Amino acid sequence: MKLKNLFAFIAVGLFLIGCSQNGDEGRELDKYVSSFLKDNNEVVAFGSVNLKGMLDKTGYEGNDKLQVLIGTELDKVTRVIDMNDPVFYALEGPFSEDGSPEKVHLFMKVHNQDSLIAELNGRSFDVEEADGISYTENGDFVLGIRNDLAIATIQGGDYEAKDVVKANFEKVDQDLSEGMVAEILASKGDMVIGLNLENLYGSSNTDLAKLDETKRKEIEAMVKGSFIQTNFRFENGAAIMETKNLFSDQLMEKMFFRNDNSNTIFNKLNKGDGMILAAASLNLDVKKLETFMNEYSPGAIDGVTEQLGLGKGIMGLLGSEQVLSKLSDGQMGISLFGNPMENSFGVNTFYGTTDQGRMVFSMIQDGLPQGDYEYKEDGVYGNFDMSFGMDEETERQTMKLPKGCEAFGKRGFTAFLNFRDVDMEEFGFEGEMRLMEIVEYATLEYDNNGGKLYIKAKKGQENVLKQAMDVIMEDLTEQISNMAI
Repeated sequence: MKLKNLFAFIAVGLFLIGCSQNGDEGRELDKYVSSFLKDNNEVVAFGSVNLKGMLDKTGYEGNDKLQVLIGTELDKVTRVIDMNDPVFYALEGPFSEDGSPEKVHLFMKVHNQDSLIAELNGRSFDVEEADGISYTENGDFVLGIRNDLAIATIQGGDYEAKDVVKANFEKVDQDLSEGMVAEILASKGDMVIGLNLENLYGSSNTDLAKLDETKRKEIEAMVKGSFIQTNFRFENGAAIMETKNLFSDQLMEKMFFRNDNSNTIFNKLNKGDGMILAAASLNLDVKKLETFMNEYSPGAIDGVTEQLGLGKGIMGLLGSEQVLSKLSDGQMGISLFGNPMENSFGVNTFYGTTDQGRMVFSMIQDGLPQGDYEYKEDGVYGNFDMSFGMDEETERQTMKLPKGCEAFGKRGFTAFLNFRDVDMEEFGFEGEMRLMEIVEYATLEYDNNGGKLYIKAKKGQENVLKQAMDVIMEDLTEQISNMAI
């Protein structure tokens, strides 16, 4: 789908939001969306965006440079916008290769239909009426209005605008959705995303369609009623993304991440000189992963080993059954340590192996990065110098996890970046990479139940969106000042 008329869509959308209300006339906006989603197997993702809250958090009103950049048009828009309620959306599949949905629907509450139509006419939109619904179209953009509700739709291809809006409003007249759909719609956050795995699978064109009927029915049973809910929050000093896996019992039973509160993986990585700058860990139930891949993605394991250059030769000695579990116990990790201000870095790695895994590792070691490898009963340890500043004769000291990163290694997948004592401005980042300057540390953790991304900003009393906007505006100002006139 080509979004040829994105600017027209945004202009009308902003005005619609400006015509929104907080009163009790008609139904609440989320109830309209709930009805639209009822038994709708086309919608793959849905949710809400708190535009006003996010805009306020950027501190745009107090940023002179931002006001100058956006100019008079923003002033006109902000005088009519009332975005106290979030805007709701629904995305229909299938998704194209570039990630674009088949259709996008945006739901907005209208204060006065006649006033809205008059404004649209003033903006050169021709408004027609059919079946009690006022509507207008422009390229890929269709807008339908009925009483206190407006639904904007973006879609490609050939269509009749009146048929699109009629179908949309018929859906919002249905009964309300229940269960997880209702739970996700009621969820609060600056942005909320609900991914319907059942509809995603039903609309996708993947290798899963090549499975036999028995396996396809098993997948359909697993994804039925399964969702992934993601909430974004931008707070003073932190940006947070939390994900919940609202899976069926059948799908949850297939999940293969393992948790470990004993810090086992970190204890295998915690030696070095300087401070730990970054680390990542993985803890898998390898047999469950292997079974899952063999059942529902046959050939995937062979593809991975081929890409690693292990498809023949040594791997052939292990046979074709349970190759992964013959090599690994599922625990692995990597850490980067040192002093970036002195260009002094080192890397520690750990790969939990079986007896056969250690044998294979030793046989392919010549093709691996040059470093010191140590073979122990629980796995293979590696350490590497990546700079001229590391003293090989110095005994590596045990290091502690950085503050805020204490969950490392305890869930199925974890990772962190630690810039607490690093002056990021010294590295001269440009463009979007300059946002790294505001980060103190970032942590990521994930397991069978979901996960959390936490980005801690260096200024704890100021909203992270404002800090990001200040950096963006400073970089943009520098670029404009350096342009030749």
